[in-house]
Amino acid sequence: MALGAPQPCSHIADLDSVMPSLLMLLFVPALALVVVLGIRLARRRSERVGPPWKPSGLESNLIIFYGFLLSFVFFLSGNAHRENVGLVHDQAEALAMIHREAELLPPADGDAVRAAVRAILEIEVRETRSDDDARAKLDAECDAAYDALWETLSSRAAAPGALPTYRAALDRAQRSISLHYRLVFSETERTPGALIALVVAGALLIGFLIGFTCGSGGHGRLVPWIYVLLASCTIATILDLNDPRHGFLQPSRANFQQLLDALAN
Repeated sequence: MALGAPQPCSHIADLDSVMPSLLMLLFVPALALVVVLGIRLARRRSERVGPPWKPSGLESNLIIFYGFLLSFVFFLSGNAHRENVGLVHDQAEALAMIHREAELLPPADGDAVRAAVRAILEIEVRETRSDDDARAKLDAECDAAYDALWETLSSRAAAPGALPTYRAALDRAQRSISLHYRLVFSETERTPGALIALVVAGALLIGFLIGFTCGSGGHGRLVPWIYVLLASCTIATILDLNDPRHGFLQPSRANFQQLLDALAN
């Protein structure tokens, strides 16, 4: 029954985990550099040409446009994170319903189904903050546990004169398996690289524009550095949300632990 979760090669997974940090290590100095370049270019222009350059209003429109673009990409990353959290809740609910359906099965089969549910929950809890190698092994164990659950229920449901409760429990198991694979595959999905590249390039261009405007005496000296801070923190958050397996803001699996504790009582 198990399809097999997608497991990237170890060296590709390692590269994938360090790419956000590497990008930020290059991006923050580059952003500060283009801001300083814009300030110095504006001051040199003022010294050579004479009257300081005055913004025409188009600059503000460009900044607003970039703000909308940044908000759109941030929304995509945040929405994907929220959907992953929702999948965790849905899978935990499906497992809880299987556990309840097992109460209606004959004692031997009911005990086997409840044991399989607890085994799956224990594996899901252990996957929290696991590295890629450990997670690959745990995914294989989870596949085996779902296989055992499916075999138990499908063989009984197909038998002549089987109780309707077997069919109901089998439907619950099918939903849980589907949610499991949706969660696994969702952790490998990313915001399109073209959008990330566009946001990074736009931040650099807007940084130069803000630096040039402030260097011409249009705004205070703190404005460009506040922009550097806000842009860096926002893009770092987008990159972190874009990596649900390795980021700091991983989807919480606390629901699995809470359900396991509840079933143990």
